[in-house]
Amino acid sequence: MALNRYEGKTLLILGGLAGMAELTRKAQARGAKVVVTDNVPTSPAKRVADESYSISITDVDDIVELAQRIGVDGVMVGHSEFVLPYYVEVCEKLGLPCYGTMRSFDLMSNKAHFKEACIKNSVPTIQEYTYDEAKAADESIYPLIVKPVDSAGSRGITFCHGVDEIDAAVEKALSFSPSKKYIIEKFMTAPEVVIYYYFQDGVPIFAGMCDRYTNNEQDGVAQLPTSYVFPSLHTADFVQSDRSNYRRFFEDVGIVNGPLFLQAFIGDDGLPRVYEAGFRLNGAREHYIFTGIGEPSVHDMLINFAFTGKMWEGDLSQDFDPFLDGKFGCKLSPLIRPGVISKITGLDEAMELPSVKQIILNNDIGDVVADNNVGQLKQIAYRAFIVDDSVAELKASIDRVADLIDYQDGAGESMMLTPFDTNLLWAYER
Repeated sequence: MALNRYEGKTLLILGGLAGMAELTRKAQARGAKVVVTDNVPTSPAKRVADESYSISITDVDDIVELAQRIGVDGVMVGHSEFVLPYYVEVCEKLGLPCYGTMRSFDLMSNKAHFKEACIKNSVPTIQEYTYDEAKAADESIYPLIVKPVDSAGSRGITFCHGVDEIDAAVEKALSFSPSKKYIIEKFMTAPEVVIYYYFQDGVPIFAGMCDRYTNNEQDGVAQLPTSYVFPSLHTADFVQSDRSNYRRFFEDVGIVNGPLFLQAFIGDDGLPRVYEAGFRLNGAREHYIFTGIGEPSVHDMLINFAFTGKMWEGDLSQDFDPFLDGKFGCKLSPLIRPGVISKITGLDEAMELPSVKQIILNNDIGDVVADNNVGQLKQIAYRAFIVDDSVAELKASIDRVADLIDYQDGAGESMMLTPFDTNLLWAYER
């Protein structure tokens, strides 16, 4: 892509979280002027933007007035589902491209509405229980998981091992839910996967699938991911299956363009049982794995869409191989215990490893992981994106990164929790 492709154009980004700083730099590298607005004076994207404004994302009319005054050519959002409805309103009032609609964003971000759409279109999902069913049932249906219908980042989730834990779990879920609603589901212990789609003019493109490995040493909270391995052991089964139910689902929701990820457990038939979705940029940033083998990044696609209303000029279906062109990838996301981060060692050495495509810090020196962050994505120390030609090379690279990077507290003690067991990778040998 030409470096000056968007020269003379202005991109407005709603929200300046850390992930949007990456996107800001990408748009600037393509020649665009980038303006960021939110109500956080020192948000990360504002520090690298060409211009920034302290207008809250919820103040749609003020944002529209700003955009008209400075001559905005495109609007973008990032990883936060909270921003999506305001993104729709701003784009509609400015007459600029928006990759989703109010309905599609709601159906893909509200867990209850998402599940209803799955059931309607015969997309397998997870067994759900009402409050009365959970309270009246015998212990055989436990453990259960209680979660808000509209909260992200694993906040407000509780695992219940018996009926006496339901009430407290519901109260916690409600405290994290803007709509004051929750759902109760069967707690699954099956293998977990994430399915990635990109959409181009109504065509769903299956970009890939990974296996999601979690840390289980923290009781009573959400099991957080420590590693995503590409391609999933279940990719071939999914590719060979009849996915007409997914196509009906996508059409019903009204997805035409944009990125989508689906989180799922693998059923006894080897196929996914989906339980959550994101119709937005993924905070896990899978694109660093895909671009590690040469595919266009989702950042490039969404920047292009913001200015042109097109995800890409060419046919994206020709650019993605769910089997990673024979390579193997990993998004490593080690966890840290609560405390104040005083030192990080080994980061520069890890970045120099040839297999490492990118390392992004989720926590930096001076950041605090509080006790109430346990079970939330705040516990992730960093995300390292690694691509190798063989399983043995990937295993060695992951082990080396994990050995090099260490987070320490003020006493010089390591804050790292148990690392990902790379011996599990031998199952991926072809």
